[in-house]
Amino acid sequence: MFARLKITAATAIVALAGLMTPAMASFPDKDITLVVPFSPGGGFDTYARLIAPYLEKHLPNKVHVIIRNEPGAGGRKGLADVYRSKPDGYKIVIVNVPGAMLPAIIGQTVGYDLEKITWIARVSDDAYFLCVPDKSPVKTFAEFKAYAAKNKIKMPSMGAGSTIDAMTKVILGVLGINGEVVTGYKGTKETTLALMRGDTQAGILPQLSARKYIQAGEIRALLTTDDVSVYK
Repeated sequence: MFARLKITAATAIVALAGLMTPAMASFPDKDITLVVPFSPGGGFDTYARLIAPYLEKHLPNKVHVIIRNEPGAGGRKGLADVYRSKPDGYKIVIVNVPGAMLPAIIGQTVGYDLEKITWIARVSDDAYFLCVPDKSPVKTFAEFKAYAAKNKIKMPSMGAGSTIDAMTKVILGVLGINGEVVTGYKGTKETTLALMRGDTQAGILPQLSARKYIQAGEIRALLTTDDVSVYK
């Protein structure tokens, strides 16, 4: 059993740059590109690959939905690419929220305006885990708090613009932990591997991505932002 901390979780949403201008009766008449602004293997990549077959099945014409990974700048690179694209519905992107919102809020320059895109659907409402490597001597959340009171905790992140970065900073702030966010990872898979290797002492990971590594005994969850644990 591990501790719970209720925080509004990040939400994955598929977005379309601009407003579609062509007559919709013939849409789509060619393949659609679904951009994942992170590297393969992470939570958003998994969502996109699960969604794509259903889009192909239910769209009125026989077209393919092609997944394209465009990692970089904590997800901002791929989102900006779609934002600059022709608003015809043939290039869409899966967006992390609140990660994509925060850079502009804190005054950073971004290549998109979230108020000028068309939001199609909410994909998920995710909860997050605070995890440590399985080899960590820290076994419980109480032990983690005691350790963090005496040590500066390093935690991995893709950088500003990613939901992991946002959730890491929020949880560190809420818990009053002296933490250092180590940026530069391309996606959730890379942050998870960094944690498993012991490059950092702890990490904030989406439940969807972390579940298989927890079940395999490679990382240990100490805290969840969900109301009800999915583990016994």
